Amino acid sequence: MEGHCRVQVDITDFNDNAPEIVFTSQPKPVREDAPSGTVVALISARDLDSGDNGKVTLQLTKGSPFNLKPSFSNNYALVTNGLLDRESFSEYNIEITATDSGSPPLSSKKIIPVSITDVNDNPPIFTQPSYNVYLKENGVPGSILYSVSASDLDFGENAKISYSILDSKVQDVSVSSYVYINSDNGSIYSMHSFDYEKLKVFQIQVQAKDQGSPSLSSNATVHVFILDQNDNAPAVIYPLLRALGSLSSEDAPLR
Repeated sequence: MEGHCRVQVDITDFNDNAPEIVFTSQPKPVREDAPSGTVVALISARDLDSGDNGKVTLQLTKGSPFNLKPSFSNNYALVTNGLLDRESFSEYNIEITATDSGSPPLSSKKIIPVSITDVNDNPPIFTQPSYNVYLKENGVPGSILYSVSASDLDFGENAKISYSILDSKVQDVSVSSYVYINSDNGSIYSMHSFDYEKLKVFQIQVQAKDQGSPSLSSNATVHVFILDQNDNAPAVIYPLLRALGSLSSEDAPLR
């Protein structure tokens, strides 16, 4: 005799699979002026286990200006959650931890690099707001008077600086008739020789402008002081020569 029976064996789950973090959309660069809630990446979490062993929670490293916004069934959006400043942090490496509800729980981690792109939010800044330049008179035309310098905390074209001289008057003549500037490096040159007896001091307004859109700029003042040189012989003012010539021999001093 023989008999047959069907035996049903139920396999109970053992928490032997760590959760996995998957990008459903790759992280994209974020502008530093992006408002809170801007989506950076879409993320899903999955676990091959079942029941509590397959229930997954995601957690971000504390202190970053980002947040995980749940959408549906273990799907999340990584969004901005605060002010961004590329000049302080140009890139974030965001650590996400996925943990299941098994006993003991299993977890996995993933690093998400997020680049912050520049916005032209910093004007060029001169090394100082004003400069004093002391220049001897009778210099050679075309010689360098001074070099100003400015820097910009932004990046790329937003940090590229060009220099110019703002129009103003020196003795009713445009200052550009006296000096010119190299727009690339800020070096100021004389257009002609200066004469202390005619001009003792004048000012130059220099502007530094970046190439952002819209561009930002700042100004500095260069005070130029002309220094006297001994280039004039003394002249007899009194008595006049013709008056001396009219003196008689009787008026001449005795020896």
